[in-house]
Order: sequence, then structure tokens, then C-alpha cells
Amino acid sequence: DGDASANISIRYCEIVDNTGIGINFAVDSGISNVPFVGIEHNQIDRNTGGGISLQALYTTISSNSIVQNGNATGIGGLSVSYNGTAGRYSVIEHNQFDTNAPYHILIGAGVNHIIRSNEFRSNTATPPPGGGYTPDTHIIVGDGSHTPVNTTVDQNTIQTVPASPLVATTFLKIRAGASFTRAFNNYAVAFGGANAIMYEDNSTTSVITED
Repeated sequence: DGDASANISIRYCEIVDNTGIGINFAVDSGISNVPFVGIEHNQIDRNTGGGISLQALYTTISSNSIVQNGNATGIGGLSVSYNGTAGRYSVIEHNQFDTNAPYHILIGAGVNHIIRSNEFRSNTATPPPGGGYTPDTHIIVGDGSHTPVNTTVDQNTIQTVPASPLVATTFLKIRAGASFTRAFNNYAVAFGGANAIMYEDNSTTSVITED
């Protein structure tokens, strides 16, 4: 599609209290041609359909507040999904993800995603997008059907309220279809106890290193 939009920048906006998705980049099946998207310094809060749904190339998502988006069956804070091809080359950094449901980030497909230096928090929301304490999984790599390749998760901080979560809570879940996921130097600020699970790795190609 030669007339598709390109070089899109969304900056310093308040995208709040929508019944649908806050920011939705969707293209026709088999086409992944919305290139060079920048989503920076925005407040993306309390959108019932989810915070950001992304099918794009060369995306930077940086320095946003992404809080209380989604519901128990929605897309949560940020979803990178499959549409016949796949999103790729995204950098997700310096964002605050807080109390989204049912997850903060889903990397469903694509290649070369970097999730770096973000703050992730679970808490009980009022009103609750997930029916109370949420999310119980912060980052998911793999949607169960497609194969994300080369996802890096590093230098993020994790916090739950309370610091010893009352239900099992996972920072990073790597599904079996994901390939070459790397995780290192992620730091639990207030995240511990029997229910605090840093990594659930169902892939055979992941590399997880903590200093």
C-alpha cells in the first residue's frame, strides 16, 4: 500500500478515559507498512480497550505514563500483534506501566524488540481494569501462535503492592513459540516472597542473566 501513512509522531498528549483503545495502529492483513512511529511523553491512562495496539515498523515508545488500561480480556498496556506479517524493530523504554490488565506488554510477533529501563508495577486499581489486583503477568513474549524473534528485556524495575504479592505474579513470561529472548539486569525494587516469579521460561533458546 504505497499511500500508507509514515513518520507519525504522537507527543505530549493526554489520551485518557476512552471506552476503546487509546492508540491503535492497525493495517490490512498481510501488510505491515506503518513505518517510523514515535509515541513519546504522553499520558495514556484508563482506556478500557487497552493502552496501545501496535502493528508497525521502526517504533519508539518512550517516556509515557501507561496506567490502568484494559480489562480482564483486553489488550492491557501495550500489544504488538500479528496481522499476516508482523511488527518489528520497536524500542520501548523509560515508560511507567502501572496497573494495566491483563498484562503490561504483550510481544505477540515480530523481530528485534527492546524493552529497556521501564518501571513495571502491579497494584489494586480503583476502578479495577482487571477486577482488582492487576496485572499478574507484566511482560509476555509470544502469543501462543506466532514466533517473536530477538526480544531483549533489560534494566527494568519491578514493583508490586504489597511488595510480597498475595497472588502469583510473574515479571516475564516467555512462551514456547518465542525465539532468542534475552533478559538481564532487571531489578526487583519491591517484589519478593513465594508468589514473586521473575521469569517463566517455556522456550529453549532464551538467555537469562542477572548480575
